[in-house]
Amino acid sequence: MKHLLIQERWKDFIDVLSIIAPIICLFDCIVLPAMAILLPFVSVKQMMHGISDQMIALVVLGICMTAILPGFLRHRSRRVLVLFGSGISLLFFVSFAGERLDQAVHVAMTLAVSFLLIKANLENKKLLACSCHHHHH
Repeated sequence: MKHLLIQERWKDFIDVLSIIAPIICLFDCIVLPAMAILLPFVSVKQMMHGISDQMIALVVLGICMTAILPGFLRHRSRRVLVLFGSGISLLFFVSFAGERLDQAVHVAMTLAVSFLLIKANLENKKLLACSCHHHHH
């Protein structure tokens, strides 16, 4: 019983992180560059920005995947998997091409990534909460 309670709390924690992870991406790609304008060491931030994008993309992938994949194995919703795959694919595209993209395009794509991943996680959570068997995914 205690093991199930701990497992449920861990699952809830991962679910919350899977929503927060895309927001971290937004923070890194939108808020930090805006703040860097105010800092005297902008060149250091610019040099590290590309590397941090890939590290954040890997963290987001790891967090979201631990929430989405076990859920997908239970509910088999292709929609959730397509939203997740689209979001992660766009995330990695933006993280590797970010410096070559126009800033407005970079921001728009980052917003799209966050929307796709948050939408996938919310739909995944909704399907997992539904205990009915009248719909097949």
